[in-house]
Amino acid sequence: MGGVSFSVARSPRASRSRSTRWRPGRPQLRKVEATRPRSVIGKNTVECLQSGMYFGFAGQVDRIVERMIEELGEVRAVIATGGLAPVVIDECRTITHHEPMITLIGLRMVYDKNT
Repeated sequence: MGGVSFSVARSPRASRSRSTRWRPGRPQLRKVEATRPRSVIGKNTVECLQSGMYFGFAGQVDRIVERMIEELGEVRAVIATGGLAPVVIDECRTITHHEPMITLIGLRMVYDKNT
């Protein structure tokens, strides 16, 4: 069958700016908790970052699944796994199952098949 894997990308410049001390004119983004914000429209920096991260990630998941359905036709299941899955699963319309141990389950299946 196949699948999709993606993560939050960081530019080298963004990584450098976090590792160096603050200087005038150099923006510094706060580290924020990956959680559902009160509203899509943030009222402060933390809420704005959380909103973009939370709703942006959920929207990204849904759109990719919609495109896969366009290519494949009807699908039986959409399984979420990985670090942010439990955070955004309730916001995603397309996810049907959550399996945090899918890699270990797959490895066990391969082991059982070969023994």
